[in-house]
Amino acid sequence: MDYYDNNHIDILISRYLAGDATSPEIEELFNWIQSDDNNRRYFLRQQDIWSVLNPAVDISDINTADAERNILRETGIMPRRRSIFRKLFGFWSRIAAVILLPLLAVVAYLLINRPQHSLDNVTITIAFGSLSSTDLPDGTTVWLNANSSLTYSPAMDGDERNVFLQGEAYFKVKADTRHPFNVQTPYMTVTATGTEFNVNAYDSIASVTLVKGHVNVGIKDRSLALKPGEHLSMTDGRPVISKLTDTEKYCCWKKGMLIFEDESLVSICNRLQQMYDVEFDIAPELRNRTFRMILNGENINEVTRFFEMSAPVVCESQTPKEGNDTANLKQRYRIIPLILLFGMVLSGFALCATTASCQAHTEGGNPCFQGPYADPEGIVYDGTLFVYPTRSLPFKDQTAFDCFSTTDLKHWTKYENILNTDEVKWAWGAMWAPAVLQKDGKYYLFFGANDVHEGETGGIGVAVSDRPEGPYKDLLGRPLINEIVNGAQPIDQFVFHDKDGNWYMYYGGWGHCNMVRLSDDFKTLVPFPDGTLYKEVTPKDYTEGPFMLIKDGKYYFMWSEGDWTKDDYRVAYAIADSPFGPFERIGTILESDPEIGTGAGHHSVVRSSKTGKYYIVYHRHPIGSEDGHDRVTCIDELRFDSKGRILPVKMTFTGPAATEF
Repeated sequence: MDYYDNNHIDILISRYLAGDATSPEIEELFNWIQSDDNNRRYFLRQQDIWSVLNPAVDISDINTADAERNILRETGIMPRRRSIFRKLFGFWSRIAAVILLPLLAVVAYLLINRPQHSLDNVTITIAFGSLSSTDLPDGTTVWLNANSSLTYSPAMDGDERNVFLQGEAYFKVKADTRHPFNVQTPYMTVTATGTEFNVNAYDSIASVTLVKGHVNVGIKDRSLALKPGEHLSMTDGRPVISKLTDTEKYCCWKKGMLIFEDESLVSICNRLQQMYDVEFDIAPELRNRTFRMILNGENINEVTRFFEMSAPVVCESQTPKEGNDTANLKQRYRIIPLILLFGMVLSGFALCATTASCQAHTEGGNPCFQGPYADPEGIVYDGTLFVYPTRSLPFKDQTAFDCFSTTDLKHWTKYENILNTDEVKWAWGAMWAPAVLQKDGKYYLFFGANDVHEGETGGIGVAVSDRPEGPYKDLLGRPLINEIVNGAQPIDQFVFHDKDGNWYMYYGGWGHCNMVRLSDDFKTLVPFPDGTLYKEVTPKDYTEGPFMLIKDGKYYFMWSEGDWTKDDYRVAYAIADSPFGPFERIGTILESDPEIGTGAGHHSVVRSSKTGKYYIVYHRHPIGSEDGHDRVTCIDELRFDSKGRILPVKMTFTGPAATEF
């Protein structure tokens, strides 16, 4: 938008920032902001200018002589002759005139035409480091977070109840089905009739978390309905809806707490900047470093010390020195790697470039490699065991795959970012649960993406590479399976090469498992002899994570049961004479051990051609962890009895002995 050609919008912005806008004017402005990302950026730019032109001090109290000296000191210029200052002042005056005169003209217009009496709108503004709650005239209770403002009409009459939010708020809406309650922000509009939800509308964040009831979220020309326990966030301008096992993470701020679960450093710092009124300068190689922490009243210095204790980083305070008139400047922190001589990094900490390998020298044990990883798929290529897990991160951060390899179960090589959502254009959400195979000199990686629901784009995709460690490229440019058939969400696929030469895939979440036949190029589905494309093969108590193994001519079908975030997550199995089943549950082979780990499941099985031993590759939660995403990858031996039944797996910390594959 051209600033000089749209005085109407500029006047609306100025009236809003001055606190003089009426409810219809605010609604018009917010609708304009929501209609285009460029409009939102323009509004935020004008907001920054306004804050500079309207400081929270009385101009009459300013000592101009001291101000002059301090300006020169801050710019690094302390002239000995007055004439130098005059030249500089003249130069900057001309620059200021070019930049500010148009805005000052609008401000002057407003001052001349400003009504003598303020309108009836009420605006509540919360300072940095503070929280507040209030009851609105309609009976709705609102909690406001730090650096937030809420504008509303005291009457709240008419067909709708409208409030305008910048920042973050938790709403407990008074039920009234005839009069919708609308929360308007620069990013979206949330509409409810009686419910509880959290709205985050800071400058760098936009999200809605629904706790109870139902809401509709309007984004530009779209309207999205949320169900309890769902979280909507804006990612690269697109709405992403994820299911939460616990909404407390997004709402606990109203109790004075902040919870971060394996979030990137840049995401955490964006949040801290809003809460503490500070700024962070993060070294590029640290921006995606993840942390887990709970804050409950800590000051910002205590938070930065936590960073230093948790990783080999240094948080350099850049607070202005005493004696300078810089009280209004924000405290700054620079976060950089802790470096030794010759560029060596402490504690073995390293960040890998795309497809670069990092050697992790260990003595074995479980977890078998470091990091939050889940849903591991293991496969042996030419004497090397490759493990492909899910990055066990929040939904919005789970957008790439890593893989690990070993020849002895003791020393592991990491290959980072072998496939990501930049390559898979249709995958706008998380990717997880990879399944891999080799065919005709190519390596194929099957994966789930987007947590797809009926009518949405997502499901099971396929990628291909010339090497097992990647990088992988999207094979189809679309999902292989997008639709929901037999109630099975298209996720958690396992591809199986039968002894008759056919390629089958088992997949499914939401308590249903389907079986399909794949073409030789893995680009399409092939009908079964009866003409159908999908066969449901769901065993008793099935949840997700199917796996098939052939041993001694028998088909061992395995799956995960229970809730992946809870202690009841486990692995069960069946034995059949055919890949089509029927699969009658025999027993549990992997489950929680209160002395080792909990929520063990979503596994795969590999075999050493050297020793003939079988190994189960799985994830589990560390003892004492209550975070569903806190999962680590482990390996233990899988044994059979004399009748071919699978013996219950005893989880260990030590892991299997060193072996060759």
